[in-house]
Amino acid sequence: MRKVLRGILDSTPGALAACLSGLDGVSVEVEMGNDTLDPDQLAAELATLTNAANRTMGALGSGAVVKYSFTTERYQVFVDTIGGRYLLSLVAERAADARRAQVELNKAVVKLALELGV
Repeated sequence: MRKVLRGILDSTPGALAACLSGLDGVSVEVEMGNDTLDPDQLAAELATLTNAANRTMGALGSGAVVKYSFTTERYQVFVDTIGGRYLLSLVAERAADARRAQVELNKAVVKLALELGV
């Protein structure tokens, strides 16, 4: 798993952190670039956000969230779900190439789903 996460960082210019976590907010594996993000807090906060979005989308009858991204004043954040049980997240500089980040995440989701057996 660590190799897959490191691959995302190495293949995505401007990537700062890649994290595999459970929907419970507990990080499974983290690879950090050159930033001061707290990986455990990142995992917990993104799980909270994902679970809230799932409740909202469930109430609207649209099913579970499988992928989302957002941009803050400092970062771009990309999140994919794996097997409905895990989150794969990438935090990148705001100026990073979003398309490249999404392509690398898509490739990593396939690899990690096989490793996790989901």
